[in-house]
Amino acid sequence: MSGFANELPTPEPARVHAGSFGHGVATGLALAMVAFHVWLSRQLSGLAAIWQELPWPPLALTTRLAYSTEWQVIVPALGAAMILVLVLRRPRAWWPYFAVMLVLVVAIAISWYGSRAPFTELSHDIR
Repeated sequence: MSGFANELPTPEPARVHAGSFGHGVATGLALAMVAFHVWLSRQLSGLAAIWQELPWPPLALTTRLAYSTEWQVIVPALGAAMILVLVLRRPRAWWPYFAVMLVLVVAIAISWYGSRAPFTELSHDIR
């Protein structure tokens, strides 16, 4: 049958590198983390003044970091920049996506727990 003139060649399958769906999911999760940090920053913007007015011992480093305007602006900007680099370069390896997500998770944890530390300390003092 291979000698017929009207026989069509079989098309090659589309070449998609392994893990492309996982890379897209990781990128989407990283974007969600950036959006969550922006939301968290908006929620924390008014709380810094409360703790500065009270005559308490100095706030912990993580608390001062979580309430600082620089942290609230730079973390989402750097997160978005890292995601943009991933989208433009499209690395095949999984570790750059994991590294970006890990950095964003650590930044969110610092913001979340640092902002709640004075409340936790205050509640322990009340008991």
